[in-house]
Amino acid sequence: MDKKEFNGKFEAMLAGDKAAFADIYNDMKTPVFTVIYRIVGTRDDAEDVMQDMFLRLLRHNITSPVLNPRAYIFMMAHNMAVDKVRKKGFEELTDDIPDYSDMSYRSCVKMDVESALARLPLEERETVALHLSAGMKFREIAKILNLPLGTVCSRYNSALKKLRQML
Repeated sequence: MDKKEFNGKFEAMLAGDKAAFADIYNDMKTPVFTVIYRIVGTRDDAEDVMQDMFLRLLRHNITSPVLNPRAYIFMMAHNMAVDKVRKKGFEELTDDIPDYSDMSYRSCVKMDVESALARLPLEERETVALHLSAGMKFREIAKILNLPLGTVCSRYNSALKKLRQML
């Protein structure tokens, strides 16, 4: 769905159109889930946060105009995921090596990448998730996180260096 069509669906959803909400959900569920998952680190928590986020969006107590609905949705997802992490508390990952004997090489690599991402500090993990999974530009991420553009770029580069070392 292109930006103009998405914005129209968002306005229709705010006006009470349930079909427009379903279209927005179907278009956004995968990237939103990925961003949330990369921040919270567990599938169950990511599903809970995503469900809560879309329910909150459906109930839409939005009082001011939304200029970029897609960014607004990612900002909601990001904020709710960070709240979940803060509420749950940071749990250290164990250094246990998983048993890869039954898995394909591709599955093993994916698990290694996900494990490495989970070991990044929250600030770097959320920057990587918003850039790679949500496809957001660094300027948009800076605006959502209320940070200078240089800080966002620095966090992203630092995360990439750490990922290269881990992998």
